[in-house]
Amino acid sequence: MHCWEIDVIMTLDDLLSLNRDLVSINSYNPSTGRCAVKLRHLRTHIIVTLTQRIGRTKYQMSHALKTPLMKAPFQPAEPYGDDSQDALCRAIGDLVADYRSAIDARHKPDESWLVANG
Repeated sequence: MHCWEIDVIMTLDDLLSLNRDLVSINSYNPSTGRCAVKLRHLRTHIIVTLTQRIGRTKYQMSHALKTPLMKAPFQPAEPYGDDSQDALCRAIGDLVADYRSAIDARHKPDESWLVANG
């Protein structure tokens, strides 16, 4: 389930607290809009870059996730949030949802699950 499918408003702190077993933010620089996200069991950091647009914040991720349960790497149709916190929450929420589904299905996490975005 992805962020926009959840009826409950969840803050970034809530999301990280609920998923601390699988994800962490290693660094965040609000002035550059860059955030380094790490999925547990994987070495690669996923860089989320935030860009302010008129009334919204767009997010771009250095990598997309493609687990054995997925036909293709996940690319959000609407990579936007209402503000920086919301955009970061959506980006991380999407990663964690698919990552958790694969682990719950007893797949062993692998670096090959992260596909570099061009």
